[in-house]
Amino acid sequence: MDAELPPEFEALIRRKIEAGECSDRGAVMREALRLLAEKERLQEAHLAGLREALAEGLEQAERGDLLDGAAVLADLRATLDRARDGAA
Repeated sequence: MDAELPPEFEALIRRKIEAGECSDRGAVMREALRLLAEKERLQEAHLAGLREALAEGLEQAERGDLLDGAAVLADLRATLDRARDGAA
């Protein structure tokens, strides 16, 4: 498979080979694809966590386990103020 790459990617490939990080173009491409697959795996894991948290929140709301929004914001502001005061 041959792919036309922009000059900056061609330069990156040359640098990786010259630095001895990869043995040839194919090794660079395999590493790039491995990293892309890892990125996709991490994104899917993150999305799964968000879906789980959303489902839990919806279940809590259906049970009536809700917090007063104004009280939560006031608590967050107080926490931030304390953190700022401690950092100063």
